[in-house]
Amino acid sequence: MKSTEYVRVRKLDLVSHRDEVVSEEAAMEVPVTIYVNSEPAATLFATPAAQPELAIGYLIGEGILGRYSDIEDVVWSEETTSVNVRTKAGTHVRIDAAKVVRLLTSACGSSEDFYRLLDRIDKPFVKSSYHVQASEIARMMREFNAHSLKFRRIGSFQYAAAFFEGEMKAFFEDVGRHNAVDKTVGSVIRAGLDPSRTVLASSGRQSAAEVIKAARVGIPVTVSIRGPIHSGVRAAEKTGLTLCCFARGAKMNVYSGFDRIIFDQ
Repeated sequence: MKSTEYVRVRKLDLVSHRDEVVSEEAAMEVPVTIYVNSEPAATLFATPAAQPELAIGYLIGEGILGRYSDIEDVVWSEETTSVNVRTKAGTHVRIDAAKVVRLLTSACGSSEDFYRLLDRIDKPFVKSSYHVQASEIARMMREFNAHSLKFRRIGSFQYAAAFFEGEMKAFFEDVGRHNAVDKTVGSVIRAGLDPSRTVLASSGRQSAAEVIKAARVGIPVTVSIRGPIHSGVRAAEKTGLTLCCFARGAKMNVYSGFDRIIFDQ
């Protein structure tokens, strides 16, 4: 299915005194339903592209499935907005696992509530020995930004990308930052890349939900052009993930896992 659709728009420019009606692309958002063994697991409002990656990234990133090897098959069609993930016999499916993460995403009411909820999650811990030079992070983000310019004409998309040992291996767009991350994580898993040597880049703010998705699959470093939410910093500290934000030009802020980033002047 198409990820954009043309709409009529009246464009007003008070500087050049222009008033014209033109046709421009707008981002598509549709409900994509993810099934596990024909039972509905979630319905995500997402851009209708890369639906298998979205489903796999969501199910594993939320802890509903433990690993990619649990999956027997993924059934979907370009003409529909549903994905059915079939698991191998004996696989433990934790449909309720995502509910706690959704509560975290809502930011809770207090720090005490947040820590109590965070401690209830089946928390992963990233043990990767992967290190990245700060100059490499800056280079990756330049490539990420240059690539997203191809899509930025619409202005409604969020972006995410995966860099395996410094090389961009996946890039996805979506109307939701969670969905873009899910698609990228799903692509890493499907391609059989080693998550422990992968950097996840994002255009969105970093909350606990994004951090835990990356940590759960073993990605050691996430980088965003935007800032973190308090929950994202605390989740990164608890899961051993290196969280970089405000990565713009030659500058970046590192909020956790300082030792993984090598400061090379």
